[in-house]
Amino acid sequence: MKTITLFLLQVVVLTATAQNVFREDFNTFVVNQNLSGQGQWTNAENSYGLGSCSASNCSNAKVIQQTVGFLNWGTANRSVELIANGDGCGVPFPPQNSGEIYIGFVLRLTSCAYSSQEFLRISGASSATAALKVYVVRLNSTQYSVGISKNSGNIVWSSLPYTLNSNQLVVIRYSLFSGGSDDILRLYTNPVVMADEPALPNALTNNGEDVSNTLDRMVINLRNANAPIGRMGLVSIAQTWESLRYSALSQTEFNATQFIAQHEAGEITIQNSQASTPATMTLYSTLGQSITTTKINLDSGTTRIQVPSNLSPGMYILHFQDEYKNEFIKKLMVN
Repeated sequence: MKTITLFLLQVVVLTATAQNVFREDFNTFVVNQNLSGQGQWTNAENSYGLGSCSASNCSNAKVIQQTVGFLNWGTANRSVELIANGDGCGVPFPPQNSGEIYIGFVLRLTSCAYSSQEFLRISGASSATAALKVYVVRLNSTQYSVGISKNSGNIVWSSLPYTLNSNQLVVIRYSLFSGGSDDILRLYTNPVVMADEPALPNALTNNGEDVSNTLDRMVINLRNANAPIGRMGLVSIAQTWESLRYSALSQTEFNATQFIAQHEAGEITIQNSQASTPATMTLYSTLGQSITTTKINLDSGTTRIQVPSNLSPGMYILHFQDEYKNEFIKKLMVN
């Protein structure tokens, strides 16, 4: 038992260190409860927030049982409601002070104002001062635009529109440089995340002062009467384009009830509800010895994988790792 525990611990540690900077799918949060106070999210002004809602008869943003998803990005069955006159709820992430920072999330708006409204910011040291602001503005009855700016810079709007009442993917790249006004912001509208990073962004700016040398928090800012209405989820922050998106192996679809592995006559049969990106599967003994390793593509439905036919009866460990270092572990009984 000690040997098994140690082996599994080693895999868990490897998984933790291989993940991107920050991910939040809200799937472990309590629905119909305030986002503030769940996980590390808070609206406290002396922490990472901008304050509770302050208008009459207002309410703070809640976690809701509403699905968001985007092709090859991910799917989650919970999200955060976006409401007018809400709170400013923030969350910390590991400080980033150089290189490239990618921020992505799925946005589903039902309504927004015809005047530009900030609803999200990335800050460092103080939530009140934003290194990056994200805005929305309504274009017509079915479309809106997303804009980006530094704290005091001009807003630059996406060259492509976003669609109301539809899941939309917003990806922003923040390039940190050593000067006082040379950081660069790029926005990508509904990018194909399985492909390489687009050569040309849909919005680009370096206008304005760089107010922080370190980025360490994200704030959903709903503290105005014209804040957008809808929901957002599947938040991800990473240092590379490739590690930004949610992998199938990192999502709740891969769990005990929806991912079933069985062995019979030299073959492992895997049944799962969602296809994965290419992955490496390694079969281990409980002593941590690698028995076989193979490259696989897990299809939605049933996948059959050939393994040595002379396995002794007992318990084994299946270890899956995709190209973005996301990992998943499953016990396998051989009779």
